[in-house]
Amino acid sequence: MKYLQLKFNVEASKDVSVNIMQMNPRFVINISGANTYLSQATLLLNDLSTFEGDISEGKTKNLILLFEVDKSELKSIESLDLSVTMGENIYNVALE
Repeated sequence: MKYLQLKFNVEASKDVSVNIMQMNPRFVINISGANTYLSQATLLLNDLSTFEGDISEGKTKNLILLFEVDKSELKSIESLDLSVTMGENIYNVALE
């Protein structure tokens, strides 16, 4: 197994106070349409799944998600899909 780190630049269009952990999200990636993995909770201050803080208008926070995945899948990733579940809602996130 190896860690796969996804990096996100979160920019605010207005001053906001954010508490992601309070929303109880579940982050899942799908690699090449085959296997899915849940994000790993960390104590890192820049962990997207537990981020709590303020973001000023026009400012960017660099946040991450960590996934423990089978190392053989990292050799040839054809596609990477991220979905976020919050309560009854599922959101698909386009990754660039």
